[in-house]
Parts: sequence; C-alpha cells; structure tokens
Amino acid sequence: MNFISYQKCEGCGNKIDGALTKCPYCGRENGDPKRLAAFAGFYPVEPLREPILFLILFVGLQLFGTIVQLILLMTAPKGLNPEQLSEWLLRPQNLSLVQYVTYGLLAVALCLTVFDKWKGILRGIKLKAPLYGLAGFAAIYIFSIIYNLILIQAGSAAGDNQNQSLIVEIVEYNPVLAVIFLALVGPLCEELGYRVGLFGFLKRYSTWVAYVVASVVFAFIHFDFTAIGSLNEWLNVPLYLVPGLIMAFVYDKGGLAASYTTHAINNLVSVLSIAMTSGGQL
Repeated sequence: MNFISYQKCEGCGNKIDGALTKCPYCGRENGDPKRLAAFAGFYPVEPLREPILFLILFVGLQLFGTIVQLILLMTAPKGLNPEQLSEWLLRPQNLSLVQYVTYGLLAVALCLTVFDKWKGILRGIKLKAPLYGLAGFAAIYIFSIIYNLILIQAGSAAGDNQNQSLIVEIVEYNPVLAVIFLALVGPLCEELGYRVGLFGFLKRYSTWVAYVVASVVFAFIHFDFTAIGSLNEWLNVPLYLVPGLIMAFVYDKGGLAASYTTHAINNLVSVLSIAMTSGGQL
C-alpha cells in the first residue's frame, strides 16, 4: 500500500488517504490492518496537506515576523540611525508584539489549512492522550534536570541561548500575554507544523526517518545560526532535540491532543518560572 498517494475506497468509490484505517465516507476498513497500525496513534491529515502545514510554519515564522517588524519600523521615532533602530526593535514591547502577531497569524493559517479535518482529529482523541501528554512532560523535565547536572559536573553549564533570552524578556514584559501566546497558541502552531505536518508526512516513508528529521528540525529551528561558533548555543541543542524526540513519540502514540498537552505544559511551566523568578505578576 502506498501511504503517500490517495486510493479508491472499494466500498464507496471515493478517493481517500491511504493511511486512514477506515474510509471517512462509508466507514469501510481500509487495507491491511497490520500495515495501518503504524498510524493508529494519530489521525493523518492527507499526504498533500501535511508538508503544507510544515511550510506554513517554517516560512511563516520568518515571513510574518519580518512583515510585522517592517510595519513597526514605520512607527519608529524619527532620526534614529540603523544601530539605534535595531536596538529599538529589540525592546521588550516590540519583541512581544512581533511574537504575538506572528503566532496569531500562524494559528489562523494553520487551523484554516486543516479546517475540514478537525472532526477527524478530535474524533481520534483517546482517553489515554492526557496521560501520554503528562508522561511526555515528565520525561522532558527529568531529562533537563539530568542534562544540566551533567553539564555542571563537567564545568560547562549551559546558559540561556538567544531564543531563550528573547523569551525571558517577553515574559518579563507581560506575563499574562506570554501565557496565552507562548504557552497556549505557540505550542498549537508548532505541533500542527512539526508533528502533524512534518512528522506525519515523513512517517509515510519511514518511522525512524520521521523521528530523526522532525526532531533535528525542531531543535535547529530554535538555534541561532548567527552565533554558530558559540559553545553555549551547541550545549542548548540537546535541550530541544530530546524534547523534540519525546513529543514526536507522544504524538505517534497519542495524537495531537497528547503532544499538545506535553508542549503546552512544558511552555507553561517555563513561562511561570520566568515570571516568578523575575517578580512578574500573573
């Protein structure tokens, strides 16, 4: 069976995704149950739509962010030189606006891309999904503690990388909006793009390729390539790579509800920790 292409249902004659265990039109069992068991944990959203989800997230993060920055520059104070303009854009209120508008636009674009698939996604939610989600968060939390202890013992403790430093500034500026966009909206966008989109599409070819590629992409999308020579940036890579693997596993076994739970709780704990440490009020 070809999981990349569509096929004709022998029951009703409609074209359906070859990875679906049942025809969405007539309910007829679709193909060999043993082969389709690889997709039993999540609802595939079609071989053409999955890479589109990933591209919307991957390109949209840069495109929407750049557009918002350009609009912001039109409102910048007069007479600033290029260096001062760059510093002005990096103010917490401007950083926050760029992040929030970008994630808001991405959420709309991604949800519209799967607007007719939500019924299948929601129907595929299992009772064990929250348990997978909580277990995934626990695994990430335990790994981060062990990894940081190893680095401390080695005398190479990892500080915040560029991505985390920006998040700290955004959270300190407005913790309430940070909870909404960084702990709730952001994880939804990333799960739709990286897990439903990239992982789901690659799994049609190979399960192990899906795990490796999707997790590596997730790790390096948070990497600052302008600081590629920085040891600190590289020390932070496992703190994204391993969680990427864990969330891929959670999605593979429990679907979008499970991986979103893991991601949202992880981000929420991070946001709350920053807010409490900095004295911010929620």
